[in-house]
Amino acid sequence: MTLSKFAPLLEGHPHINKVHAVDINAGYKKLRQIGFEMEMMGYDLAIDLHNTTRSQVIRKVLINTKNVHIKKPRWKRFKLFAFHKNDFQNFFSIRSWLHESIHDFLPENFSINDTHLFVSEAEKSGARESLHKYDLKGKYFVVTPGAAWSQKRWKADRYAKVIDDCVHQFQMYPVLIGGLGDDICDWIKNIADSPVVDFHGKTNLRESLAIVSQA
Repeated sequence: MTLSKFAPLLEGHPHINKVHAVDINAGYKKLRQIGFEMEMMGYDLAIDLHNTTRSQVIRKVLINTKNVHIKKPRWKRFKLFAFHKNDFQNFFSIRSWLHESIHDFLPENFSINDTHLFVSEAEKSGARESLHKYDLKGKYFVVTPGAAWSQKRWKADRYAKVIDDCVHQFQMYPVLIGGLGDDICDWIKNIADSPVVDFHGKTNLRESLAIVSQA
């Protein structure tokens, strides 16, 4: 289960049988209805990797379905964003943290595999054709500067400097991707000394994924 806007990222995944897409604007009644529908599916286990208010409403409806959830380090995260105080351990790993809620279900000495999203050859070919329209036929790197919260967003001039440094050091083309509202891409493109291919607002999630997969 994921928000409908992220559901396309999971298309073609060989280990996923069904994606339950939830509208971000779904109200309390709709969320409870989704929870009842999930309960009727007869799942053995529900793993909540968000533990947001939205997912908590859905989870509370689950009676016969065993469910577990992550514990978000909200206070540590707040101190990092608000005061730039990092109380996270040096070896903190997002992937390991996401597995904590299911630790008891995993075999001893379980090794966490790399995370993969799946892109078809047709999607990759389409991405290459789009890049070729900008005369981009060599190696490239992708920058995704947008963020929902301003505290998570780096400054445009710093992105521009990193882009210029990478171009000079590695001789690769810079490509920007993002949503329609990511105006920071325009700022970066105007500030950078190097020519930048700007795809922000021109690709959907699958197309962006195909571009990233070949960077």
